[in-house]
Amino acid sequence: MTMEQDLLKEVANISTGYAATALSTLLQRQVAMNVPEIALHEMEDLPRLSGYHHEVCATVHAPIAGDVEGTMFFLTSMDTAVRLVNMVLPNVVNDLDVQAYPLASSAFQEIGNIVIGSYVTAIGSLTSLTLYPLVTELTIDIGSAVLAEATYQLVEVDQFFLMETAMRVKNEEEGMEGFLLFIPNERAVSVLKRALERDRP
Repeated sequence: MTMEQDLLKEVANISTGYAATALSTLLQRQVAMNVPEIALHEMEDLPRLSGYHHEVCATVHAPIAGDVEGTMFFLTSMDTAVRLVNMVLPNVVNDLDVQAYPLASSAFQEIGNIVIGSYVTAIGSLTSLTLYPLVTELTIDIGSAVLAEATYQLVEVDQFFLMETAMRVKNEEEGMEGFLLFIPNERAVSVLKRALERDRP
């Protein structure tokens, strides 16, 4: 594992700890999270990296501001989105159309806020940088369309961070997974690398 991968994994481990604690409180069940993959990728790879390229997915999107600026996306399959929502608001959603139920949409958006906020908090904790998510938006669309829009909006960006998250909730037979994508602006990648390496013992 390279130093860069090691540093990113450290961010991932801290952020999943924050997210698991917050989600456990929200869902009122024990949540375990791990990160099978976290890596820095080239922007040209973005549309084909998501596991939901040809699948409708639920996406929470947040602009990131502060010392590090960019955009963050939390994506899950519709099945995972419905399962998570029904843990917060039992029996509110009876099909995969989360967007048709305002309460369900709000619940999933809050779950996305927690995951994104945990990652942002972890970066700040490790680097002593100030960064924070702005108002989030929920989108239900085919994964490739969501990612193509992200690519279009950030044409000047060369690289992005991809963190795959795996979640297991107590008393749920099947695990759940999602993707967290952090697309920093042009100068943010170098700022993050310098800050992480500076704080490394």
